Amino acid sequence: MPRLRAAHSLLLMIDWQARLLPALPYGQEALKVSCRLAKGAGLMTVPVLVTEHCADKLGTTNSVLLDALTDPAILPKASFSALSDAGLREALTDRGRKQIVVSGAETHVCVMQTVLDLLDEGWSVYVVRDAVASRHTRDYKAALERMQQSGAVIVTSEMVLFEWQARADTGTMRAMLELVR
Repeated sequence: MPRLRAAHSLLLMIDWQARLLPALPYGQEALKVSCRLAKGAGLMTVPVLVTEHCADKLGTTNSVLLDALTDPAILPKASFSALSDAGLREALTDRGRKQIVVSGAETHVCVMQTVLDLLDEGWSVYVVRDAVASRHTRDYKAALERMQQSGAVIVTSEMVLFEWQARADTGTMRAMLELVR
């Protein structure tokens, strides 16, 4: 798959909800990385879509992440795959971006099912390894392998941020460096 370009990317943040996070051993670290991605998206004018799975039961998006976001679109869902509920497909199409960068929870459930459906529909999907989390390591690893075998590109947050940045001689470089330090 081609290199990520800010002008072609959209950041999809799946189910970073308050009541789900305590069940994820590495959830706080992945959330911190997701906040870094959110801030980088804001710097590079990459649109952000956020899903909330059964918010009445799992709570709304974590407030720390919401604070890191610039004008996110929040989409409610009940299906594990965000593409199965009304809203995401239209939001993706409306924004006209071809590269979907994904963070979220849980890696082996909502993230994976959404990624597989995005791939089936022809999107270029990049899963951020350090910005996804599951309750169990075996599920996390198996989901990353399955998504990669299905055509998703597995990346790290720094790979995404520096590909979006692309050049060191821009006005956003200093702010981007602050994010990764």
